[in-house]
This record gives sequence, structure tokens and C-alpha cells, in this order.
Amino acid sequence: MRSLSWFLAVALAGCSAQPFQYLTRPGAGTTGSVEETTAYYAAFTDHPAEPTLTEWLARRCFFSPGTTSYNPATTYSAFYYNGSDLGLGREMRCADCSKDPAAADTKLISCVVSNHGVPQGLDLIQFGQDQRSSISTALTQLEEFLAGKRPTRGASVAMDFHPKRVDKVRFYIYDASEPTLFFPGNSTPEALIPGLQLDGEGLEFNKGVKYIRNCLACHGGRYDADSNRILGSVFLDFDVSLFTFSDNPVFGSAPGTAKRATASAENLENLRQLNQLVRGIAVQTGHPEIVARIDGSYNAGGVADPRSKYVGGYVPAGWPDSQVVRQFDGKNITAKSYFQSVVHRYCSTCHFSQSAGNNVTQIDANKPLTFANWEHWFNNNNFKDGPDGLDVIHRDVCGAAAMPHAQVTRMNLLRDSTALSLICN
Repeated sequence: MRSLSWFLAVALAGCSAQPFQYLTRPGAGTTGSVEETTAYYAAFTDHPAEPTLTEWLARRCFFSPGTTSYNPATTYSAFYYNGSDLGLGREMRCADCSKDPAAADTKLISCVVSNHGVPQGLDLIQFGQDQRSSISTALTQLEEFLAGKRPTRGASVAMDFHPKRVDKVRFYIYDASEPTLFFPGNSTPEALIPGLQLDGEGLEFNKGVKYIRNCLACHGGRYDADSNRILGSVFLDFDVSLFTFSDNPVFGSAPGTAKRATASAENLENLRQLNQLVRGIAVQTGHPEIVARIDGSYNAGGVADPRSKYVGGYVPAGWPDSQVVRQFDGKNITAKSYFQSVVHRYCSTCHFSQSAGNNVTQIDANKPLTFANWEHWFNNNNFKDGPDGLDVIHRDVCGAAAMPHAQVTRMNLLRDSTALSLICN
């Protein structure tokens, strides 16, 4: 018998493969196409997109000289499961070329995340895995790969940043280490590909492939069709409070496997270093909300201080505890409480990247889509009443099922009756 989660996922995916809904809105209703993504890669004339992931890594300071081993002087690695968006085990690595005096370009910063497991939405629909099983399997596969007991990993999504480029942030998609796992027709392991399956839309593996514009949904920015470039995007910070680790007693990996993707001091320190890199990028790309969230998530001397610890619970100054935003169940709900219960869990990860002027759906530049202030949510011309009498947030969340804009995030919200009621009732 199918679980309730399965029926929920199928309902969210829709009854047919087209049109796709998730991850499409910032791309003007589409994630693009094979042809467009191929043209996007071809526009990198100053630094052509490498045909394989190993070549991409080698040219961005990840490896020690003359090897394919990660260079500890330049590379930072962290491992976890991110169940707040796509629902995958994450093998995250970033390299800072400023740490390599022999680098061809010391201003280049790059990150790549290799995925393990099956996207949670697809895992439910096609393979019948419930949430707990999907998370545990992904973390087990991640741990087995890191231990050298599993030879394959899933597709990788890579980004690099250079402050002197017009398109400061660029995106790349590489296939799995076992060929044809993700992109139909590809026969080269870890080859550059135009798209991959990220959720259960399409209802079947490789029937819901999404292309380069899907990156805009969470990393912000806009696709410029004249130049075939993505402009205004940013690297996302690592919100540890939304991660699941393999030593989690409920959702963790199989017994005896939890070694590296744990909530250990080493892994958390690596995440601090990654957040320090992201903060520097966000300053230069003009994303103050991401800078503030990183600053507010560490104690002591801040993210740059190795003595600092992740504390979580960050609430923007624009969501004060002194401001009552609504009544619920006979009680006053303050802006701070609303942010913690709703916006942080289901919205801010991606909306903090939607800075004014960078998003094609922007209407009122004075009240951007970042939700860094309670008025951005409750009193915003970007969300003025539609013809059905509903403001856009209510219509998108409670009616059209368009937000949250990733399938797993929306599934999580629908499981959270309190948060859903705070928005919709």
C-alpha cells in the first residue's frame, strides 16, 4: 500500500510531465532547455567550461600539484543532508585560489556539491521511499562513498566566482560518476551536461530534467538571453540548523556508518570556513541579507574567528519581537516568532538571495523579495491583491501550490500544520 507521503508527492508533482512548476519562476516560467544551457556554457569564452568534473576541479585549485587528491591548503569540505530543499546527501567542497601562490588566477573561488541518494520527491514517487528511509539511505550512501566502500556518486552542481567578471557567479552541471544515471544519452562519467532531475515532477526518473535556469530559484539573479549569461547570482550560506547529519538518532545513516557526515566539531568547523568564504562573496555580489545571516549565526568573534561556534536562531533585525504581526489561536504572534516558525524554515534560504534589481519578478524595489523585514511579507507591493482578492503569498502558498518553490520544501511545509495555519488561516 502506498504511504500518505507518496500520494502527497504525486499530488505536488502534478498529473503530467509538463508543464513543470518547481524551480521555474525566476527563470520566467521555465528552467531553460538543452540548447539554451549549451549556449550558456559556450559563452564562457574567457575560461571555457571543462568537459569533465575532474578537469573542472584541477583548474580551480582543488587538487595538490600533479595529483587528483584534494589540497588541504586550498580546499574546504563538509558533509551533510539538506532536507530543506532538494533532499539529498551533500558532499560539499570549496576551493580558494588565493591560498595557492602558484594559481593561475588567485581571485577565483569555486564550490562543487556532489549529491548522494535520490531527490526526496522522486524517491517517494518512483521508489516508494518515505521521508525517513530516503534521508537514511542518502546519508548511508554518502558515508559509504567517503569511506571508499561505494564507487559511485550522483550528479554534481558546481559554481565559481570571480570579482572581475560581469557574471561574477557561474554554474556548471556534471553527471554522475556512473554514466547515464542522470542525463539521458550521456555516456561519459562526470561529463558536463545541460540538466538533471531534481525532484519528482515528471513522475518518473529522467522525465523531469531541469536546466540551467533552475539555479535562479535559490541562488538569485536573472538570465540575460542577449548575452547568454546569468547575472546577479550568489553562493548560498550554510544554515546548519536546517541540515541532518548521519549521527542523527532518527534520520541518520545505517548503524556503524556514521563517520564523517556527522555533527562533529571537525565538520562544523569546516562549515564555518565555508560560510566565511560565502560571506566574502556575498559582500561583493551585493547580498546584505546573506552577510547578516552569517554574522548573526556565530558567536565570539564572528565567522572569521576559528574560536566561534555556530549558534543558529538568527532572526533579522527587521523581524522584532516587539512587533505583533497577527493573531493566532487567541494569541499575539510577534514578527520574531513568525519568522522563526515560517520564514526561516520555508522561505528565507532562497529569498535572501533575491536582492532588489536582481529578480525579474521585482515590482517594488523599496520592498524587495528577500523577506528581511516583516513588512516585506505583510505590507509589500510585490504581493498586492490579485483579481481573486487574495494577496500573492496566500495564493501561491495556500492555493496555487507554487510556493515554497522546491518540492521537498513544500512537502515539509504541508507536514507542518502550525506554520501552514499561520500563513493560510
